[in-house]
Amino acid sequence: MDYITAVVTDSATELQVNSEDITSLSDSGVSYEYVRIDEYKTSQLPTKDDSFPPPEQSQGSPLNPLSAAGCTTLFQKLTPNTSYTFLLWGVSSIDGYGGDYPVYIDRSAPVTTPAKDVLPPSGLTYPAPTCTGAAFPQTLQDSNRIVISWTSARDYDIYGVTCDYGLNPPTGSRVEDNSGGASGSFTFRQLQPGSIHSFSVQGGVDNFGPLAGFAGHQWSPYSALIKIAAVENTRDLRKFLHDSGVSAGNGVRPLVPKANVISLRSIMGV
Repeated sequence: MDYITAVVTDSATELQVNSEDITSLSDSGVSYEYVRIDEYKTSQLPTKDDSFPPPEQSQGSPLNPLSAAGCTTLFQKLTPNTSYTFLLWGVSSIDGYGGDYPVYIDRSAPVTTPAKDVLPPSGLTYPAPTCTGAAFPQTLQDSNRIVISWTSARDYDIYGVTCDYGLNPPTGSRVEDNSGGASGSFTFRQLQPGSIHSFSVQGGVDNFGPLAGFAGHQWSPYSALIKIAAVENTRDLRKFLHDSGVSAGNGVRPLVPKANVISLRSIMGV
């Protein structure tokens, strides 16, 4: 089984690396707390796996770990028309001094970046969208959530919405909204009240031109990163019912099926 793969994105200067779920390897029973992915130019890799040179880029550390349950990582600022190989390491423990104990797991097949960046057709520009957000508490109809909205100076065919990043552009997983147009929104649900999240949005144009060499999208820059805190769920029953759009005039029981076996605190998320 291949635990790590690398694929070309729409840019010559970045590659997307996908790792499989390695929380526990079935053949050895070893469990890992997180993973680390290192980048090497294929021509500089040694023949033996125990004598790797220092990586050109490494993502995943005790302070900024990648998920051991599988993740998508974006490596940027790569050289066009160059072959790269990525190495996957599992970290099974962290010592009291912040060190770690990486265990080599797998390497990707070599993948070559395109000869040059795909540029917009002459005269076209791809402006970054503007991103805003609003947080809402739990109600009878919905969980604690943050709604991310965006507007753009031009229509896009697709939007990529990222969550929980400390860098811009982001370097991890994301969701894509295919509604297109010059505006849109996406809701992130089931959030922990009080937790802080970072968001960014970019627009994409369908790419079917022969000059690009492959189908995909031409992406705008990312919007400025915004940080939003999930709000605390209300402990006021009257306000909770008002936010849920219902009246408490007939009591709470008709509003909640099997109210006698469901905790009111659980319903309110407190």
